[in-house]
Amino acid sequence: MLIDKLEEYSKEGIYPFHMPGHKRQGITMPDPISIDITEIDGFDDLHHPREILRKEQERIARIYGAKRSYILVNGSSCGNICAIYDGCKCNDKIIVGRNAHKSVYHGAILRRLQVAYVTPRVTEENVATIVGLQGYREAMDENPDAVAIVVTSPTYEGFVEPLQEIVKLAHSRKMAVIVDAAHGAHLGFNSYFPENPVKSGADYVIMSLHKTLPAMTQTAVIHVNATETRIEDYLHMFQTSSPSYVLMGSISKCMNLLEEKPELFEEYVENLKEFYESAIALQALSIWSESGDENEYKDRDPSKIVICCNGYITGPQLAESLRKNYKIETEMSSFGYVLAMTSVMDTKEGFHRLLQGLREIDNKIMNGDDLGVVDKSHIQGMSQGIVYGRKVMEMYEAKDRSIYQVALDDRTSLIGKICGSIVAIYPPGIPICVPGEEIAEEQLNLIDQAMEAGLTVTGLAEDKYLEVVN
Repeated sequence: MLIDKLEEYSKEGIYPFHMPGHKRQGITMPDPISIDITEIDGFDDLHHPREILRKEQERIARIYGAKRSYILVNGSSCGNICAIYDGCKCNDKIIVGRNAHKSVYHGAILRRLQVAYVTPRVTEENVATIVGLQGYREAMDENPDAVAIVVTSPTYEGFVEPLQEIVKLAHSRKMAVIVDAAHGAHLGFNSYFPENPVKSGADYVIMSLHKTLPAMTQTAVIHVNATETRIEDYLHMFQTSSPSYVLMGSISKCMNLLEEKPELFEEYVENLKEFYESAIALQALSIWSESGDENEYKDRDPSKIVICCNGYITGPQLAESLRKNYKIETEMSSFGYVLAMTSVMDTKEGFHRLLQGLREIDNKIMNGDDLGVVDKSHIQGMSQGIVYGRKVMEMYEAKDRSIYQVALDDRTSLIGKICGSIVAIYPPGIPICVPGEEIAEEQLNLIDQAMEAGLTVTGLAEDKYLEVVN
């Protein structure tokens, strides 16, 4: 059973270079059962906060510099949907970076929006980076009737958009700005990291505390700087009516740490700098530098350690080697790289363990040892970039239609048909196919390559059928 497996796993000594950011240690919480309560006297109501929960939300706003902040116990996905509902009305148009998380697409479907996509730049490792100011400017020029834009910053791999410039431009055109900063709750607490996204003046900034800070899974916040807002109405609709006091207590504990222990970030930064400096010596493998390429990407969050395989091995194979031989579990693996997610709770010993494992794997590759590479053709998925088909109808229109299923290997029956579901490699959850688009051969090739490489592809029926609109 699940509980037995969880207890067994907790004793195996596997080091977590993945979320949640508490890394299963370092913060003392009471027994969760002992504090699992409901809205009893003295403990306020998240959906009508007037006492202790109101003070907690005011504290969060003060710490991050927002006009208002709201606790989320349904994760950043809930925050994205609420922001889209508050910033748009039915049938409005919204500009969305194609590298947005699937929850943004869900919000657009539910709100029945017209969606104009803008494509981010992609590295040679097939990593979506940023759209950039010019990309958003062109999208706004082409879609002057848009009422809002969604910006993902930082991205899963840590790329950061020039938010202040984008916000200024959007506001000059009376467009609301929603920033999905799910991976940026730690930003702004040390100058080594990019600036806190809330300071950009965006109307809505959504952050997952659990991703990069010591807080339990599902904990998040939405910061609201918009003046005219009904965000509380939508939070009531989309958040559970029985919010967990265990999770809210975890958020309170996390805020305590941010206020009382700035030295944790100093130690964290020292560990990161030491790791990046030592990793330069790797020969076959390589680590992205602490900051982005100044000529193209300018800024990157160094808490996301991107380990490139450089054609010697696939991402899933590297992740498996770290897991099997060094008891290190990473956040995700793609065709040709692995992502190790770090937080203030990572230990010096943890960083040394990762570095040692990478050094030994690197030496084996350079010595020509067999590391279990079966088919390096899987790595060719890196050259695909972000691919999508021609938009035929809005996503919500496709979702209103009846669907049928077609086998992935039946290319003749699929190519040119209208997709009926969101298909994404998960993590990070960036869609390959979305409802309302014609299915292109390049998309099917990318799905095949991802599955053959051992990546998790969501949105397929029984892992072999694609939903098509009638």
